Amino acid sequence: MDKLPKLIDMIKALVEKRFTGYIKINFTRGAIGRVEKFEEILKK
Repeated sequence: MDKLPKLIDMIKALVEKRFTGYIKINFTRGAIGRVEKFEEILKK
């Protein structure tokens, strides 16, 4: 669970930058296994 504080910090930073996209979190055996970030390239 040492990845959880890092994930929270990353999400806070994305919110400040007005992130437009989504985050996919995969869990492996009850722990965070992989985090993927998808963002729109073109913004209106």
